[in-house]
Amino acid sequence: MWILLINEMHPQLAQIKRQNLHLPDYRSDIDAARVDFPFSWFVTLDFRNEPDRGQGIAMAMGWVIYIARKYGAHLKPFLTSEPDFTGKRFSIHMILLSDQHIKVSSLRQAWKKGFGVIRIYRPNMGASEYMYKSHLENLNSVVCSGKKPCRVNRQGKIFCSFKSKSESI
Repeated sequence: MWILLINEMHPQLAQIKRQNLHLPDYRSDIDAARVDFPFSWFVTLDFRNEPDRGQGIAMAMGWVIYIARKYGAHLKPFLTSEPDFTGKRFSIHMILLSDQHIKVSSLRQAWKKGFGVIRIYRPNMGASEYMYKSHLENLNSVVCSGKKPCRVNRQGKIFCSFKSKSESI
């Protein structure tokens, strides 16, 4: 059984090792995105009920979508999650970038699934290195509210003016 457990964890360890080789690239991606998204926060989300990885990521992205719609903002989350092999509680760490100012207290109050720690992001504190050195990277894409000048069609697709005119989210 122990050998089986090691084999299941191997892909996560390999992913973290690959991420460690590209730490400066992650930092430069975040810095480049801050040109378009001047407001940023470092976010840690813990869960009241222990979800599996997919559910936890879906809940965190649901929170990001809720924030975008409530405040009419474009958000770009750089999201990482706790790997299974650590034995720690599942949590999400993200650097959340926005084109709109949102109060930290408003962000905290919006997270209802557990405990959230939200602080203003300071690049010199090493948050990007902490996130990608020991946590699993998840896909990062711009989240749009769908409010003007963006639009939502009848099928529910959001056409975001922040990106190219023909690209849909």
